[in-house]
Amino acid sequence: NHGRSLARTVASERPWFVRAAATTALGAVGGPHAAEILVNALSAERWEMRDAAARGLAAHDDHGIDAMTARIDTLTDDAVAHFVGACDVTGQLDRIIARAAGGDPGCDALVRRALRAGSSAALERLAAQDDAVGSYAAAVLSEGR
Repeated sequence: NHGRSLARTVASERPWFVRAAATTALGAVGGPHAAEILVNALSAERWEMRDAAARGLAAHDDHGIDAMTARIDTLTDDAVAHFVGACDVTGQLDRIIARAAGGDPGCDALVRRALRAGSSAALERLAAQDDAVGSYAAAVLSEGR
């Protein structure tokens, strides 16, 4: 299985550029197991590894979001901010905020951690909407200040 081989390479002691390439490839493979490995890679020392992991998780849609929310309490603010930035670029951040507004507790925790990590632009943009998502975004921003 290519996914398992890539996961072993990501977690190996190989040079950072080999692990970064494997992280990028694992992000393209997808799946819940890949998402878990990518969440682990968000704690890597090298920015290139963290970036590949964040982009891969953002591309995994719900698998990536669910893997992040399952581990939200163990992640650094930098890891959360990197993931949220990748999600903002790909349009996934609006989905996360909408899921949070709809009552998803994991996405709510992720949105609040992202705000604490300094990511507020999407919330500010969405707070202008006259709907449940806008009300949620405005409330989170208000509580965060």
